[in-house]
Amino acid sequence: MAAALLLSGCAHHKAAERADYWRSETASHLPAGTSLDVAEKFFTDRGLQLVCCVNNGTGFKRYAVEHDVAQSVITHYDVAILVDTTPEKRVSKVTVEQWGVGL
Repeated sequence: MAAALLLSGCAHHKAAERADYWRSETASHLPAGTSLDVAEKFFTDRGLQLVCCVNNGTGFKRYAVEHDVAQSVITHYDVAILVDTTPEKRVSKVTVEQWGVGL
C-alpha cells in the first residue's frame, strides 16, 4: 500500500508539472482578446486540438487535453486546458486543470 501511495504522489507531481507548463504557455501566447483562429493554431502547433465543448459547472468552454501525462498503479492523469471565448470568438479566459481517472 505504501508503494502505491508513493507512486501516486510521483504521478501527481508529474501531472502538476505539465499543468504548470500549460499555464505558462497559455499565459504567454493566449492573452485575453486572442482570436479563436490563433488559439486553435496554438494548440495544433503543440499536437493538441481545441474542441467544443465541456461544461465544468461554470458554462460551456472549448478545451484541449494532453492525455496520460502521468500514471500510477491506480490512476492516470490528463491535463485539460479550458478556453472561455466571447461571442466575437475571442479568448476571454484560460484555465488549466488536472483530470485524474482511477480504478
